[in-house]
Amino acid sequence: MTSRWSKPYIGNMRVGCLRGILLSLYFVLLSWSQAGFATEVSEIPAVPANGAEAWLVTFGPGEIYWERFGHNAIWLREPAVGLDHTFNFGYFDFEQENFLLNFARGRMLYFSVAQSASREFDFYRQENRSIRLQKLNLSSSQYQQLRDHLVNEIKPENRNYRYDYYLNNCSTRIRDALDIALDGALSARTEAIPANLNFRDQTRRLTQMQFWFYLGLELSLGSPVDRAVTRWDEMFIPMVVADEIAEMSLAHDEVMAWVLGLSHLVNIAFAGALAQSGEKVPLLKKISSSTFNAQLNVATQVVSENPHLYFEIQQGNVNTGEVNKQFQKVLDELVTAVGKQDETVFTHHMHAARERLAIVENKTEIG
Repeated sequence: MTSRWSKPYIGNMRVGCLRGILLSLYFVLLSWSQAGFATEVSEIPAVPANGAEAWLVTFGPGEIYWERFGHNAIWLREPAVGLDHTFNFGYFDFEQENFLLNFARGRMLYFSVAQSASREFDFYRQENRSIRLQKLNLSSSQYQQLRDHLVNEIKPENRNYRYDYYLNNCSTRIRDALDIALDGALSARTEAIPANLNFRDQTRRLTQMQFWFYLGLELSLGSPVDRAVTRWDEMFIPMVVADEIAEMSLAHDEVMAWVLGLSHLVNIAFAGALAQSGEKVPLLKKISSSTFNAQLNVATQVVSENPHLYFEIQQGNVNTGEVNKQFQKVLDELVTAVGKQDETVFTHHMHAARERLAIVENKTEIG
């Protein structure tokens, strides 16, 4: 909701120079001089020369009335094309006609920009405003979708938009960009969840410490802001977007601990046991079953990959320990059952696994 204004030397966004072509896309970027990073930013590792990553950036509330709701942006880093910029939708011009009246009514003309990330962070650090950084777990295709969308939004013919406090502001546009990148997962997750507060309640919460601004909004907003809203609607506030992305990230990490962490661990252990056994794999393949061959093919593919990357996948996920503990528990119970000739425990594990996987196969909701 917080907005940045065009400063006198900017003059209606005629700033700096154009920055070339980005993968055949017309790229209008602000090439302001580099400035020092905020502490939180300087600790982020450099992106590999051929890498690319996206971050959600959330700036805390400021003291000026239009800063009370905070602000957000998306930070793209792609060294191969010289991209290290924040994209945001929170700029307006003080010189536009009836500025104060339009601001109170929420009818202003805003525009989107991309600028040097260091310049952006330095500005908020000087304003003594917090900077929250969240790396987005995007595939390469999702990153490209996000980048292409943002690049298109800052083109001269697209960058202006009619601002609405709640339905079309700087934060809802960041929300929408993230939803595009996430293939609709953000909207699917939040559109049916009732919000904790409606538009008016959220406005009161964030502006009541500035009485005249609060009073002006109360008088001008009208009854539509009293309707019930969803969590999706509630993301007109930057902090809510950040919180929702954090929750999605935790859910994503938990799933990935099972999808990648467990499957990698099982196959590496399988291949490692074969390697340490001294058995001749070609001979095993000649006399083996289809089950063994299928497992061997997957394990061979896994261990042929970069071992350092696979270690990072294991240790970089906070949920890995719990998944590995569960795997170890089941493995120990099976080994113990075989050693003690306890057929009941062994068959119980197979029956329980069969029932659970049948639920998945039938696409039944899993608790």
